[in-house]
Amino acid sequence: VISDKSGRILWVNPAFTRLTGYSADEAIGQTTALLKSGAHSREFYSALWKTVLDGKVWQGEVVNRRKNGSTYHEEMTITPVLDERGAIKHFVAVKQDVSRRKHDEEQVRTREEAFRALADNVPDAVARIDRNFRFAFGNRALANEIHNDPAAFLGKTGAELDLPMHERWTEEVQKVFATGNPRTFEFSWHSPDGICYRESRLVPERASNGDVEFVL
Repeated sequence: VISDKSGRILWVNPAFTRLTGYSADEAIGQTTALLKSGAHSREFYSALWKTVLDGKVWQGEVVNRRKNGSTYHEEMTITPVLDERGAIKHFVAVKQDVSRRKHDEEQVRTREEAFRALADNVPDAVARIDRNFRFAFGNRALANEIHNDPAAFLGKTGAELDLPMHERWTEEVQKVFATGNPRTFEFSWHSPDGICYRESRLVPERASNGDVEFVL
């Protein structure tokens, strides 16, 4: 989309019509407010306009409205075009529909929240480990067991947390990453209450390409 300094549309390409439902004849001469959905505050648009009128590029996500009334998420980059004196002549906005990506992200977030709620209600310790042997998740039972807040051990290794038997445990996790097969092993450690015995079950979590991405 090309617009003048006041936001009045001067030109659109066919992709604009496919995205918004407005033909070039319907859009040209209108302001870009034609697409406003009401999802953003006045302050949001004030900050956007301040950026581009200062001659700077603005990048961000916007929720806009199509001609048929449906909304969509788009990534937009607005670039001011200057004349030979350095004054703004017009703006060029490049817009990409990211509604599908936002939907997928929401689905992933919903699944992760459901997993967290389930894991937090399991009496046994549950952890999710990445390929660098760092905690990507830990439930309440694990936090209670290591006497730490969940946020305190995220991104850290068992060695950094000085967990009991972390060397043996890391070795077993490494085998799961290497073979892609689940493993079960027993270990013990000395605690203030005496010797603790524990059985650990390690299960690979695969990415879409089949590679082991995490171990649970």
